[in-house]
Amino acid sequence: MSNKARDLASLAGLTAAAYTAAQARMGALKRKETELREKLDALAASRQHDAGEAVFSDPARRAGADLLWQRWVDTRRSALNKELVNNLVAQTRAKTLLTKEFGRHEAIKGLREQASEKARAEQLRRAERNGF
Repeated sequence: MSNKARDLASLAGLTAAAYTAAQARMGALKRKETELREKLDALAASRQHDAGEAVFSDPARRAGADLLWQRWVDTRRSALNKELVNNLVAQTRAKTLLTKEFGRHEAIKGLREQASEKARAEQLRRAERNGF
C-alpha cells in the first residue's frame, strides 16, 4: 500500500468516525424532541381533561388548588416549549454539521476509489509492459 493510499485510508477512518458521531448527535436530539413533544401533549391532555370536569364538584378546586395546578401546568408548558425551541435550534446546527461530515466522508470515499482505480490501471500497464 502506498503512502497516499495509507493516508487516504486513515483519513477515511477519521471522516467515517466524525460522520457517525454527527449521526449519533442528531439521533439523540431527535429522541429528545420526541420526548419533549410527548410531555407537551400530556400536559395539553391533562388541561383538557381538567377543563371538562365540573368546577364545584371537588373541594380542592373550590379552595383554589385548581388555579395553582393550572399555573404549574402553564409554567411547565412554557419551560418545555423553551427546551423544545433550544432543541430545534441545536438540530439545525447538528444538521449543518451532519451535512458537512457526510460530504467529507463521501469525498474521501471518492478519492479512495479513484486512487484504487489508478493503482489497478498502473498494475495492468506494468503487467502488459512486462509481458504478463
